[in-house]
Amino acid sequence: MFKQKIDKKRRFPNVVGLGAKKCGTGALQYFLSYHSKIKKAHEDEIHFFDEVSKFPLDFWTNELDGTELDIEHNSTKMEYIQKIGDRYLNKFPATAADEITFEKTPRYLANKYSPLNFKNFYKYYKPSNSKNHENYKNHLADTKFLVVLCDPADRSWSDYQHVYKTNYSRYINVWENKYNLTSFEEYVDDVVEKYSRWNPDGPKNLDYILEQMENPFSTIIMKGIYLAQIKYWLKVLETENVTLDNFIFVNGELLISNPSLVMLQIQYELDLPVEITNENFVY
Repeated sequence: MFKQKIDKKRRFPNVVGLGAKKCGTGALQYFLSYHSKIKKAHEDEIHFFDEVSKFPLDFWTNELDGTELDIEHNSTKMEYIQKIGDRYLNKFPATAADEITFEKTPRYLANKYSPLNFKNFYKYYKPSNSKNHENYKNHLADTKFLVVLCDPADRSWSDYQHVYKTNYSRYINVWENKYNLTSFEEYVDDVVEKYSRWNPDGPKNLDYILEQMENPFSTIIMKGIYLAQIKYWLKVLETENVTLDNFIFVNGELLISNPSLVMLQIQYELDLPVEITNENFVY
């Protein structure tokens, strides 16, 4: 009896872990990798859509056709999109049509430019090795976005500790040298005071919050304003038919205390056969 040949090829991710940073995205990816139908990227975090080195801030504001770039070998923008898109595609294993291609980069969620890069990349990318030039314009409408959310205070503390553990000088120099902040409590008090003074409209002022998420002084606190981030993603991707139904929200605390329940939720929402259950976890 001959086995039916399964057509496998490299595909762009149809499930993307956006964040939030320090809320358990790494653990989530580890658990999901044990499902036979989920194939993750070769790298734990690709950082394709959030790197300014790949997409300069004004990349999408000018004409694409015929525009020369200095980024790489003086290629045009369209040629550049094709080159880096092919490289991005090569970071994923070949999958069958009924399998999920997964990547996660927790910085995507709180990055102002990520949803814009998602939107425009899939709008303009054409693979170099395809005779039919597959159309990816509708790719995002069929993509699921996994978002792990945890207590913003716990998230900020974990992020703060991470900055000092890794000696991230870009942040530390601002906190200690410019503002003379030497403890987490001082840092939080100062950010909240400035936030209240500079932004009387609070969470309603989406532009201010997005701007401050890129600010080395306030970024750790601002990344905990999840509602503003989700609203921004929906606003940018509205034209791509992305709605709240494309998002799967995961309770970060529950991921720690009862991971099997979270896995059941995700397998159900992704319409996958249940393979990961309580029997897979040791408490």
